[in-house]
Amino acid sequence: MSLSTPVIASTVGGQTDIIEEGVSGFLVQPGDAQAIADRVRRISSDPQLLTKLKQAAKVRSAAYAPDTVALKFKELFQWAVEEDSLQASR
Repeated sequence: MSLSTPVIASTVGGQTDIIEEGVSGFLVQPGDAQAIADRVRRISSDPQLLTKLKQAAKVRSAAYAPDTVALKFKELFQWAVEEDSLQASR
């Protein structure tokens, strides 16, 4: 996605949190080869859809870039430490 590539993935695990159905890629049921083939045909036959998906995939992936995720974890850990300190002082 960070390389402006729309993704077709199964609805297993974290992909469902990252991929916006029909916006930055497509989600299919696990093992549904026909659905994957349909999405590939749809993307390859519609240049406007491909362009839209590529742009959205690039934007969406920025929220999951390693630096962004690391910063979010750092903020979460800082909050947890501060919260623990507040609880300990009560």
